[in-house]
Amino acid sequence: MAQDPLSAGPKVRHRFETLLSGISRRFVKLPADRIDQEVEGALREIAVFFDVDRCALLGVRPDPRFVLTTHAWCAESIEPLPD
Repeated sequence: MAQDPLSAGPKVRHRFETLLSGISRRFVKLPADRIDQEVEGALREIAVFFDVDRCALLGVRPDPRFVLTTHAWCAESIEPLPD
């Protein structure tokens, strides 16, 4: 089951904050042509931290009943989300 870093002990919370800080730092001066690759790498890191088999970034569409998957990562043994 995924861990909740906000309610976990201080060591786990510190690891999560370090993860987010590292991801944020990499985006500061990232060339535009590497953004998609880095987003997918960040999703992989987040999924590994939470011990889940997939992680996705969703965008809101004009119709709020639907979302758009802009980036996704899934473990090798997992079927990718359909386009």
